[in-house]
Amino acid sequence: ETPEDVEILIGKFWDHKGRELTRPVIEELCRYRWPGNVRELKSVLNGLAEYYSHPKITIDDLRDYWEFLGYLGPDAHARRNTRTDRGLLPERLRQRLPQAQGSDHP
Repeated sequence: ETPEDVEILIGKFWDHKGRELTRPVIEELCRYRWPGNVRELKSVLNGLAEYYSHPKITIDDLRDYWEFLGYLGPDAHARRNTRTDRGLLPERLRQRLPQAQGSDHP
């Protein structure tokens, strides 16, 4: 997909009751190569909505969530499993987890 395609898909998939993705988040998502196709993008968007309950999802939120998932960033071709490699959530994400509504995640 091209960045323009990704942005269209983000608009289609992000429907979380008035919550918004900041422009830097959209730009970062558009830079990522999405090797797992459209389902992977949808999964990341749903994960952001689940983990963060505040009205604006920021670039720090996205990067913390990607670190939790093991993504190395939008320019990387590889993934590592930080859940098993480190056994810990990124500190900023761990601090926000209690704020997530109804979250059963570790």
